[in-house]
Amino acid sequence: MREVRAAIGFLRHSGSRYGIDPNRIFVGGSSAGGHLTGSVLSGGWHAAFDVPEDVIKGAMPISGLFHLAPISRSFVQDWIKFDDQSVRQLSPAENLPRVGCPIVTAYAAGEPDGFKRQSAEYHRLWREAGFSSTLMEIDNRNHFDVVLDLANSEAALSKALLRLINGDLQPR
Repeated sequence: MREVRAAIGFLRHSGSRYGIDPNRIFVGGSSAGGHLTGSVLSGGWHAAFDVPEDVIKGAMPISGLFHLAPISRSFVQDWIKFDDQSVRQLSPAENLPRVGCPIVTAYAAGEPDGFKRQSAEYHRLWREAGFSSTLMEIDNRNHFDVVLDLANSEAALSKALLRLINGDLQPR
């Protein structure tokens, strides 16, 4: 998580040297990448990397883990060893920012129920915090292949990403 936040700080401070507009940073990822997307959307880290709270202009977390408590109650706990404080600090749903950007929260129709629930809950929390979120269920996809729709310019997920970047997304 720290590395991803540091990368955002680097893009903000040095991106223009590489042809990147540091004022138009969008993030996204699937599964663990969806969790990391939520982590850079979270509040409380910006000062450490000298970036404004609105450094992220839009995001697309796909099938992410936004509450880590279920992980701490699974077999993974045997080696990950989360304590209650770690679960809270590392759960994007428990660390919503003061300043939010538009997001598209997506999941595959063929996901396990836990990913569907977490995505819908994160979408709900984001909207309750006063921020724009669109929730999408992607038909005929599962947890592992849902991102393939981003390579298809005719797919709903791909079109939503372009609308997000262009500022044309209407929340639903």
